[in-house]
Amino acid sequence: VGNWQFVQVDSKGTGRVFYTAKDKKMAEIADYGFILWDGKSIGSLNNIAELLQLNKPSLVYHSQTKEFFKIKSSADLENILSNIEDDVLASILEKGNTFLKSYVTKQPSLIQE
Repeated sequence: VGNWQFVQVDSKGTGRVFYTAKDKKMAEIADYGFILWDGKSIGSLNNIAELLQLNKPSLVYHSQTKEFFKIKSSADLENILSNIEDDVLASILEKGNTFLKSYVTKQPSLIQE
């Protein structure tokens, strides 16, 4: 596509293993992230967390609310996480990367028992 540089991601895995490797490489290469998020995708949240962990900002478009969120700090990520549904929080604990999980587990008030 155009003059974009092509980067081959070496991953012997498939499915989530491959996509995790690809997403980590994209975050490593990127200066800034733009994420389209449906309010439920753990993959998108993982991408936001990967970029934040590397001190790289991102702009998130939440397709359900039609809002944009700038993510530049931990507080920005916490703001998004404070407004998600319980089933999404449970999915983060199951499928989220370690950095993302740390935001959920340090905020026990977000998890309803």
